[in-house]
Amino acid sequence: MGKQYVIVEGKKYDKLVTEGMQKLNAKMEDVTIEVLETKKHMFSTLYKIKVSLKNYDQSLSKIEKNIDSILDTAASIQIDPNFKYKQIDFDFKADGVYLTINENVSVDEVKEKALERKVQDVDYDIIKQLILDKTFNKEVKVAEPQEQEIIESKCQLHLTKDL
Repeated sequence: MGKQYVIVEGKKYDKLVTEGMQKLNAKMEDVTIEVLETKKHMFSTLYKIKVSLKNYDQSLSKIEKNIDSILDTAASIQIDPNFKYKQIDFDFKADGVYLTINENVSVDEVKEKALERKVQDVDYDIIKQLILDKTFNKEVKVAEPQEQEIIESKCQLHLTKDL
């Protein structure tokens, strides 16, 4: 994607507009001009102007409106009181890989998260025992020391109109 705007400075306003349009490879009807600074000297005036592609300015305006709309919607969202937060955290330390879970987690969900995080040789018997003994919100070693692999982050957000 090319430049969406340029800032040019000089003495002749018309030449600056033309220079800005040339740099953007655009016509007059495709740009907006904004005078950022005007400095008057004894025999001349110095201008600093911003030449922007109209689509760029309109796109920014649309994005701002969409963000405002999303924020307004988010402010009115009610949290489902039956929602159960699932905590499955792996912490890679020098002496091993530690797991912290809460009461809303199953062994299968921990296995899925371990595969996703690429944790090697997880002791699932320890995890089963943690859940049976209701050992929640406590760090427990579940694998031997290993390098943490970098994985792509992901975020899931589920919005519904009705609760």
